Amino acid sequence: MWLLEADDVDPLRAGAGLYGAGGGGRVRTMAAILRHVLAGNGPVTVVDLDELDRGCHAVLIGDIGSGTISEERPMAGNELLRAARILAGHMDVRVDAVVSVAAAGSPLLMSVLAASQLGLPLVDADSTGRAFPSLEQTGCGLAGLPITPLALADTTGGELIINGLGPVGIEKAVRSIVPALGGWAAVAMRPHTVAVLSPALEPGTVSRALEAGRLCLDDDHPGLAARCGARELFRGNVIDVRRMALNSSTGVMATAVLEHSDMPGRTLRLEMQSEYLVALEDAEILACVPDLIGVLEFDSGEVVNAEDLCRGSWVRVLTLPCLPKWRTEAGLALAGPRAFGYAFDYVPT
Repeated sequence: MWLLEADDVDPLRAGAGLYGAGGGGRVRTMAAILRHVLAGNGPVTVVDLDELDRGCHAVLIGDIGSGTISEERPMAGNELLRAARILAGHMDVRVDAVVSVAAAGSPLLMSVLAASQLGLPLVDADSTGRAFPSLEQTGCGLAGLPITPLALADTTGGELIINGLGPVGIEKAVRSIVPALGGWAAVAMRPHTVAVLSPALEPGTVSRALEAGRLCLDDDHPGLAARCGARELFRGNVIDVRRMALNSSTGVMATAVLEHSDMPGRTLRLEMQSEYLVALEDAEILACVPDLIGVLEFDSGEVVNAEDLCRGSWVRVLTLPCLPKWRTEAGLALAGPRAFGYAFDYVPT
């Protein structure tokens, strides 16, 4: 058990960005809200899975929709609280703890906010280990655990409960509904007992993100390598970025080309959709999904989201290993390169 305080928000934001792999939403506005709430409410208690009674219920917290819209239309502040409460009331269960759908991107910060507002402990675990764009691309989806009933709450007071759909159906339903909710919504997923949920969770991922964020902000690349398995693929200047709109679920496909800072003529190509998906040099795959690809500003160590990457940026490109479950046959079918439309198989890094 440990306490997550307002002073931890900046490194947590940086770590959430790194494990967001270029996606997971924009976290700066969410971090400002969280810092303010923790300063007023006090720290959030973070607990290990084995500190919880096996029969207590934990609710999964996240969000869905456009990161850009969530920045343009900041949260009212009570969306997560409303989503969790209407879901608990609908199921007639007492929620005892909060779990992040993904200890990455905005869902990680939102789970801390939900724990603070609900007065509940946050579990030092998550179901995914990184950001993915789809509700079915979670540890629960991989383990076959139902995530419905699922509650959505928007910034204007709108609330909705969806029940009885499987992973693919719920993804399609939510994506069709989110535009009517203003393009973004807080999400609370079906509470499960700790005994049921534990096999779908990866322990220690909240503390891992916090540590990784501190290392990023300290520009401690040896520490990132030793503690998080990070490996630098490339460093240099972004010389070209091209984006092409696809569809409502895939969003934008983009390609960025970087020239090496020390070896002119040497280039790296980054392929991205909601997240960074593939890094190639001379047609050789250096890293690909489900492993993580992260981009850091060269001087500050700040994480650069895929939608913010632009020409003229000086950056480092890193890769980090995904959770082992995503390298299984089932995991790759759900979140490997072919799941994102690429015509090649996963290449371990």
